[in-house]
Amino acid sequence: VSTRLLQLDTDKEKLSDRQGKVAGLVTLQKELGSAQAAYTSAQEAYLKARELADRANADYDRLNRAFLDAQAGILASALVDGAPCPVCGSKTHPNPAVCLSRVPTEKDVEAAKKEAARRAKESEDASKASAGAHSKAESKGESANKAAVELFGAVPDDISSAVAIEAKRLQAESEVLNAQIRTQKAGSDRKREIEKGLPPLADKIENLKAEAAEKEKAAITLDAEIKGLMDSKTKLEESLAFRNKAEAEGNIKRLGDRKAALQTAIQTATEALDALRKRRSDLQSKIETLTKQLAGAQAIDVDSLKSAKEGLSLQKKTHSDAMIAISSRLDTNAGIQKKIAQRQRVITNLEGRLTWVKALADTANGQLAGKDKIMLETYVQISYFEQIIRRANLRLMVMSGGQYELKRAENAEDRKTQSGLDLNVIDHYNASERSVKTLSGGESFMASLSLALGLSDEIQSSSGGIRLDAMFVDEGFGSLDEETLSQALKVLNALAESNLLVGIISHVTQLKERIDRQVVVKKEKSGGSRVKIEL
Repeated sequence: VSTRLLQLDTDKEKLSDRQGKVAGLVTLQKELGSAQAAYTSAQEAYLKARELADRANADYDRLNRAFLDAQAGILASALVDGAPCPVCGSKTHPNPAVCLSRVPTEKDVEAAKKEAARRAKESEDASKASAGAHSKAESKGESANKAAVELFGAVPDDISSAVAIEAKRLQAESEVLNAQIRTQKAGSDRKREIEKGLPPLADKIENLKAEAAEKEKAAITLDAEIKGLMDSKTKLEESLAFRNKAEAEGNIKRLGDRKAALQTAIQTATEALDALRKRRSDLQSKIETLTKQLAGAQAIDVDSLKSAKEGLSLQKKTHSDAMIAISSRLDTNAGIQKKIAQRQRVITNLEGRLTWVKALADTANGQLAGKDKIMLETYVQISYFEQIIRRANLRLMVMSGGQYELKRAENAEDRKTQSGLDLNVIDHYNASERSVKTLSGGESFMASLSLALGLSDEIQSSSGGIRLDAMFVDEGFGSLDEETLSQALKVLNALAESNLLVGIISHVTQLKERIDRQVVVKKEKSGGSRVKIEL
């Protein structure tokens, strides 16, 4: 009993330890739920901040474009016929820009720019907060999964349900174990009481042993009598035809069924015999009648009748063969006619389907006659392209000193080529719009750099938590004049100040003089190259 109590105490300690682990996993699950709720809230805050930043940026783009467009109108209002234009030098002004009635001031544009920057900073902070909440939720999830693996050996599909079931099972097991401990303690107490009362019962036990020996002798005698009766029973059973009453009753039933079947067969045979006798009598009566009818009949020329029958049979066969051949041709032609009609209906349906499918395909592939050649995928890309251009213009306007602004070409050069993703450039100095192909080498480089930066800005804006950490620009600076080079470097320096690593790959001497930190690569005469870092 004492050993059993020790074992039960050990089991109780193990059970308490597992209950502690279950309670710890419940706590981790609650913390995980709180962390996930915090992540959801942070993500919603980021999406809202990003939406506000996009709106502020769009407002700034709109005001800035209106301000720049208005500059051309203000300049045109001061033009006088015969006096040279300060921009193009022409003394004739056939189509001057119109001055808008409501023109935003430079202060309005600057305020909108600051608001866009503030909203962008809030969006970036909200993105970092969302990423931190996500990391915390993942950490809590990993801790919960680790505790679940330690408790269950693997992560259950539904940890909460598994924990609830395990807690309930452990509670039930604890109750059973406590009951067993109470029972063992009661048994231990009872054992001590019994050991105290054993000496008075020793004499009574000896008397009971003697009485049991006498009863054992009587039982041996009874066993011998039972054995003799069983032998007699075996001999009687061997003399019977069947082993038991059930087999005898089954045999009687089989014999009765067989008797009923024989009686039925006899009755059927008797009825058939009576019918045959009746038919025999009827046939004999008919024979007698026919014999009387043939008594005065004349002889028939059987050979001539057979010959006539053969001729008629041959004609019948000829006509039957012809009828079969014609019927077969009619069936074949009817089947062919039915198939032709079915195929004609299929062709008609396919021609109708081809008409609208081709129209749909031409629309999706941009092949409609007289329309712009814009494919479906290009049409979808246009919306993203417009956003990238809007962000690229923020950089290009700075680098070009407010002269150039990119715009998607809405009309194709002709109706035969694909269109939709071509670019034009607006020259605010002379209020003109032309193809980007007319830009010089340096201007093309600034446009390309602006588009690359606009693409990165759009990716970071549309994908929460994703940030561009480094950018490398390879060549192109050699085509820039001094002023344009300064403006381009101003934009790149602004990027570098916003925790972005900007690397420039170039051989231009002016760049080397303006960049403090350099990685210089020089060729060795013996082959290979040598790298030197200058800070």
